[in-house]
Amino acid sequence: MRKTKTLKQIERLYQEQSLDVLTIYERSKALLEIYRNVIWSLKNTADSMIYETQETYGKDLDEALIYLSTFAPEFKRQDFESGVSHLFESKWLIEIIDKSLVKIKDYPEFGEIYSAILMQCYLGKTKTKDAACMQMLNLERSCYYQRKREAITLLGVSLWGFELPRIIQELHEENLKAIYYEEIKSTIPIYTTEDLARMVEKKIKPK
Repeated sequence: MRKTKTLKQIERLYQEQSLDVLTIYERSKALLEIYRNVIWSLKNTADSMIYETQETYGKDLDEALIYLSTFAPEFKRQDFESGVSHLFESKWLIEIIDKSLVKIKDYPEFGEIYSAILMQCYLGKTKTKDAACMQMLNLERSCYYQRKREAITLLGVSLWGFELPRIIQELHEENLKAIYYEEIKSTIPIYTTEDLARMVEKKIKPK
């Protein structure tokens, strides 16, 4: 399949983020192909949704981010689905995919078509076959598959080029704040009730 002008524009975003197009494309496709199976039962069950933060998810969140940033797309689907399923139990992962989809819809060229293809083929509750999807979007076969490849490629750079790095940066900043807080807290004198009583008696103000 020849590269369209739009695909070349999207690939320039990869260059700006120092990402390998083929690797990220395969990761995106692998993630999309298992999304429906592991998400919808969770997304429609309120009791299963856990809003994860660094405080509640801790080390597991760091490991999840590393896994998503480095997993090899050639893994067997069953192994990959098993390895990533528990990550989707946290709302943050669903949210970054949702945020990426919003960004994709706002993409200046074919954004709404990309969003529709991803929703119909991968992210919606019911999968739409390619033939039905191209008919719904009124696209010829060759044009449809070009748009589909562009959509997956754009999702990849949105996730691995922008959303995941943003979360990693936020976690890093939170960790620094926590370390700073602990250092400050360690310098604050701790007074017992007896200490305060003696200070009152001596009319000495606490430092």
